[in-house]
Amino acid sequence: MTGQNPCEPPYKLYPIRHWNPQLSGGLEKIIQKCTQLNPDDRFQSCAEVLYALHHYEEVDDTYRAKQKAKLRNFGIVAASALFFLLMGITGQAMETHTNNDHYSQIIQTAEKTNDDTKKIDYYLQAIDIKPTANEAYVGMLSAFKSDASFTVGEEAKFKNKITPHLMDFRQNPDYANLAFEIGKTYWYYYDYGRTKNSDNQITRMKSSIQWFADAVQYGSKSNSFYEMATVYRDIGIFNRDITLHIDEASDNGLYRPYWENIKRLNKMIEKTPNENEIVKLELYKLTMDALETYSRKFKLDGIKESDLRSVYQSVKKSTKNVAVTTDKTRAMKSVIVKRFGETERAIELAYRQE
Repeated sequence: MTGQNPCEPPYKLYPIRHWNPQLSGGLEKIIQKCTQLNPDDRFQSCAEVLYALHHYEEVDDTYRAKQKAKLRNFGIVAASALFFLLMGITGQAMETHTNNDHYSQIIQTAEKTNDDTKKIDYYLQAIDIKPTANEAYVGMLSAFKSDASFTVGEEAKFKNKITPHLMDFRQNPDYANLAFEIGKTYWYYYDYGRTKNSDNQITRMKSSIQWFADAVQYGSKSNSFYEMATVYRDIGIFNRDITLHIDEASDNGLYRPYWENIKRLNKMIEKTPNENEIVKLELYKLTMDALETYSRKFKLDGIKESDLRSVYQSVKKSTKNVAVTTDKTRAMKSVIVKRFGETERAIELAYRQE
């Protein structure tokens, strides 16, 4: 490789790059190892020599220097990435902490505000910070209901906030609870289609179904509201679909489960004596409507007259005991009381008819 014979003067074995600096440092190391005076320091087999010759570049000084440089540069980049990652995590944690504090402050301000318009604005701000947290939505619904009415305009504000985040919200374990509260808001307070001379109870029930269905689907049987959400959902579905079933003559057998759900809901409300007066009166009105409209159908589905009369008497007594505090509930109670006679006659006619 060098053209030099170590058996000739100066009788010395120089490294090959002594004679030619352009030669490989890797080859130089291999030759040095092959020419060690102590045989134990040399390669111990031809296979070792062959492997070394196939990989001579890997022990070359220049090659190793480049690899070290690459490793060093990689280390610098990795360290920088880790640094910025930690900075990002720290920044995000600080931002989250700041947002949580800001969210809590806004919620507290909203709760202390007596002006419902300002209260709603605060809750809207809070939702922008944490769009999949229950508290601000529940507070806003409460503010909407303060005047015993959930208007179309209020519905638009609410939906504009929750709809874009609904897919993510459904992953929140608390979502089912919120869905139940939304369902009740529609069921009892939604004013779309309401007029001075016409109630919109069917519209309200129809609008609430999807929310009660979500409360059931994304909740669990251990939730305190689960059974009630199921009953609300099924009553709503019955009233939504019953006209079509009657037109198609496919309504046989649907009235017994509907009646059972009416009774279940009345029992649930009885167990919560502090329930809102609107909730109670709406339920009593619904029960009277069912008795007036479907007494004959209940009979055909095998429900005894004594069962209907028992519920009728219970609702009649409960209605009279409701302490009304607003003009709206006073009017609701008056309408129900005036219908007692008609409801009783509907039951009597249904069970006296041949």
